[in-house]
Amino acid sequence: METALRALSLSYTYKGKEGFCVALPELELKEGEITALTGVSGSGKSTLLECLGLLRPGFESKRFEVCGEDLRDRTHRELSLIRSSVMGFMPQQGGLIPFLSVRGNLEVAFDLAAASRKRLGIEIPSRKNALASALEMCAQLGISDYLERYPKELSIGQAQRASFVRASVHTPKVLFVDEPTSALDPPRAFELFTKIKDLVSEKRIAALVVTHDTLLSKKCGFVSCAYDRSRSSESKSVFCYASSDKKSDGESI
Repeated sequence: METALRALSLSYTYKGKEGFCVALPELELKEGEITALTGVSGSGKSTLLECLGLLRPGFESKRFEVCGEDLRDRTHRELSLIRSSVMGFMPQQGGLIPFLSVRGNLEVAFDLAAASRKRLGIEIPSRKNALASALEMCAQLGISDYLERYPKELSIGQAQRASFVRASVHTPKVLFVDEPTSALDPPRAFELFTKIKDLVSEKRIAALVVTHDTLLSKKCGFVSCAYDRSRSSESKSVFCYASSDKKSDGESI
């Protein structure tokens, strides 16, 4: 499997929190594979997700590559284009433009990604096929009847499912998902995790999912990158691979 994202010795230090640091010695996201980022509340999972998804500047890393390209010295404009063209992001809340219908959100998400890909010289998939695939996914997730509704007219669970489809409509190389099942009942949670797994496998996407549902993520066969109590302290949260076949070659942070 090809590596879509690789980070070594990545860390982020909060300002105003007495130098509290979130550290990730190594992360390798491969095409067709899902990694679950798990840990206690407040340990910094969402912060890491935002750093890796180029939404939170100011992190440090000895290596940070996306699709084989080193991004550490890129400008803010370049990073913005890369983020919108080859990355998809589903936040824990929100994720939909409030003044657009669900259908409108899907169309705008694809068009923005296509515009960025054009500027970077990246191949643009068929708009017709991408939107047709997105509508099929909506049907599978039970939200086809809400395509003309606005975000405020959706339940939290419906909005989360629509946000997932929006994040993946352009078939990103890397998909970041933050607590996708927090507002879903167990059957819907399993359904969404299964859909994420199927999409990642079919489209050869690399995915990182922040979740508290460790049992479900394990059941779905996700790779585990978890909060490591033995290496963490009151001033630092460290996340490491839990699987024995994932060994860090990064330096200690």
